[in-house]
Amino acid sequence: MSTENLYRRALRDQGMQTTSVRSIQSEASRLRVHQRYLVHTNGTARTARARHVSNLVGNGIKVRWESQAMQQLWDTWALQCNANGFGNFGTTQYHAVMAGFDGEAFVRQLVLDAPGDIPLRLQTLEADYLDLTHSNGTDIYAGIQFDGYGRPQNYHFWQTHPSYQAFRLGTGLRKVIVPANEVAHYFRKESPSQIRGTPLLAPVLDALYEMDDFIDATVGRQIAAQALAFVIKKASVGQLPTLGSIEAVDTPIGFNGQRGFKPVQRIDPKTVTYLNPDEQIEALQTPDVGDSFSKLLVAQLRSIAAACDITYEELTGDMTGVNYSSARVAIITIRRVTEQNQQLLLIPSVIHPIAMRFREFAGLRKQKFAKEVPRYEIPATAEIDPLKAVKAQTEKLRAGLTTLERELSADNLDFDTVVAQIAKEQNLNIVLSSNPSKDKAQAAETDVPPSATDETDA
Repeated sequence: MSTENLYRRALRDQGMQTTSVRSIQSEASRLRVHQRYLVHTNGTARTARARHVSNLVGNGIKVRWESQAMQQLWDTWALQCNANGFGNFGTTQYHAVMAGFDGEAFVRQLVLDAPGDIPLRLQTLEADYLDLTHSNGTDIYAGIQFDGYGRPQNYHFWQTHPSYQAFRLGTGLRKVIVPANEVAHYFRKESPSQIRGTPLLAPVLDALYEMDDFIDATVGRQIAAQALAFVIKKASVGQLPTLGSIEAVDTPIGFNGQRGFKPVQRIDPKTVTYLNPDEQIEALQTPDVGDSFSKLLVAQLRSIAAACDITYEELTGDMTGVNYSSARVAIITIRRVTEQNQQLLLIPSVIHPIAMRFREFAGLRKQKFAKEVPRYEIPATAEIDPLKAVKAQTEKLRAGLTTLERELSADNLDFDTVVAQIAKEQNLNIVLSSNPSKDKAQAAETDVPPSATDETDA
């Protein structure tokens, strides 16, 4: 299936204005359909989405509050925060980023008569719920109503998913106006004027389709290459049978090409075939594709991985030629991009607005909760070689080039939480080698000079 350079044609037709309302209206929905088709039918696209979501969400970004009471209230609510009753707050992040892979996602904050102290519930919506074509030319563009400063005021959602209309015979689609302070809008804003998102795989849709076609053609060629075909060459052209005479011969087969001879038409396994003195059997074979297939495939896969902010090795599992240094460079680059998306997109557009809305309801329960300030704890990432990483951190601490708080922050760990936990464990007589200076002092105290040892032995 060919897209005829979908994304490149979209850029050309819209004069390279990829963030304008006009280009988004005309192309985003169509590109989204192609991307969803590929995610469901192409293993590479599906893996790219899974790795992208895994890098951004992991086991979920944690919200930490100042007081223990507020934290307990949040933890209880987070276990049952979804309006559909499925999963927890980490599941909400997972579904938001999963839907955002198609361009954008919305997390609607509902007030329901639900069990628990906080009636706030979350509903994750796909991009299809907001009509791209709904505009009035004044303050509503692509389904979003703005004020004079470009701030969203209302979202004009479909009441149900547009695809459900076929199952609602006799009823039409209706819109629901939802205030902007009740909606968390997640999308990759690549321009100050961009108001809706575009699918993440849009730049490489052509590459994915072409890669499928290329693989299919290569597999067909390889199958043909494995098939055997034979040609019988005759030195004397005059002895060739006339057209139609091969199958017409119905007499005993001879061995010398005289009367009754039936030319060889098939060579079966474990058979002995007799040829005339002037005949020779030659096998025909289709040329192999060579190494051009793997080179082109790797190049396409690298471009797809780059579009999804993941590494080629993550996408394919191919670790050929990878060593510690090259892997570390790739991981550092991807971590920087991932942390950027977490700190500048996911947390401010989804997690923080939900935390602030939760604080409003918690403040109604206890006034002191309204002054709580949340902190966001990003899941720690595994090191390529943990021992080397720990040694490097230890040497930096010993040299005074960094602080424990900074190193813990680099590992996405909260300093206060870690120090409090270490103190708690030390009170339980659990000895931890967490302080290099203390370790050095203890080692000096326990070292026994050689002379003292000799005297004792004597």
